[in-house]
Amino acid sequence: MKLFFLLVLVCGLMPVMATERIKFNGEFYTLQEVVKTPTIQDGYRNTYVRENETPQNWNKMIVIQTYPNLKDPEQAIKRIRQKYPSSPAAIHGNYTVAKHGLIFSLILLNMNNGKPVYENNLIRFEEIKNAGLISYQYIERFPITDMNNTKAVLDAIAKDQAHLTQLVKKLNIPSIKKEKNP
Repeated sequence: MKLFFLLVLVCGLMPVMATERIKFNGEFYTLQEVVKTPTIQDGYRNTYVRENETPQNWNKMIVIQTYPNLKDPEQAIKRIRQKYPSSPAAIHGNYTVAKHGLIFSLILLNMNNGKPVYENNLIRFEEIKNAGLISYQYIERFPITDMNNTKAVLDAIAKDQAHLTQLVKKLNIPSIKKEKNP
């Protein structure tokens, strides 16, 4: 009888212990990393990647991050622009989703396994009442096969940007985790 109750208890808890997943643009992303950010005082970062990808080796990723000491989304965007002054960037207007927020896009030229890629970043910043800001970031890598013809890659990013911006705006993501479920 005790074994039966133990089995019922364990089975009942399994959904609570299940790995967190987010569905975005028809694909599932699983929580892989929960870290206290070293560069942001009291901040946390949750990293979600697709199956067969890791936070170190990915092509598409979702990152949720807190900024306890920032109060204004425009202040966060200003810091990003200062960090990457030559990158193509745009603010996609003010909007309201129960809170004040902004969506910001940023395209970075980076390296992935020794090969050049553009990283398209769509970042939604929102205020958290009495707790600073939270960001929801979708990042996708686009390989560059010919450094003399990067326009084709940038055109491919631009083609889908409005659609992805709307998805990021509507994205319903769980709150930040401070530790990963086992």
